[in-house]
Amino acid sequence: MIKYSAIKEKDSYKVNVDKCYDDLYDVLTGRTSKCKVFDNQISLFIFAASIGHKRKIAKDIIQQSDNAIHCQPISEEQLATLFSIMVSDENLGGDLNYFLDNEYLSKGLRLAEKYAQAGMEVLCDEVFEDRWNGSTLSKEYSDYGADLLRFIYTERNF
Repeated sequence: MIKYSAIKEKDSYKVNVDKCYDDLYDVLTGRTSKCKVFDNQISLFIFAASIGHKRKIAKDIIQQSDNAIHCQPISEEQLATLFSIMVSDENLGGDLNYFLDNEYLSKGLRLAEKYAQAGMEVLCDEVFEDRWNGSTLSKEYSDYGADLLRFIYTERNF
């Protein structure tokens, strides 16, 4: 079985994101703004993948970023979320014995990338709206955390 410690320690596990969302990842993790909503990029990635999965929307990455996100700072809770997404997928299958296969994890991460792509589109369309111009997120605005909390509140009934 793939263990949490193996993923946490292995630097080779990375997930890809669309290049158009590079700025959004930087702003919301506080790399290029004072508005830090997420502790790290993998946290935002898992959040976006959860949105895509909940909405049952998976989209291909249009233009892959040069900045793949390392899974190394992933928490046990985030890993459980990823595994839940993988197990619930009809194509990947829900047999827990599949977790013995490293190929299963790779396929699961590719699936999570598609859900995250869709989740980022939802966030841009429904949360960030006019603060997002398709490539950059306004750095002057500081209430993204409150906007995301409102989104989560309304999303629970979606």
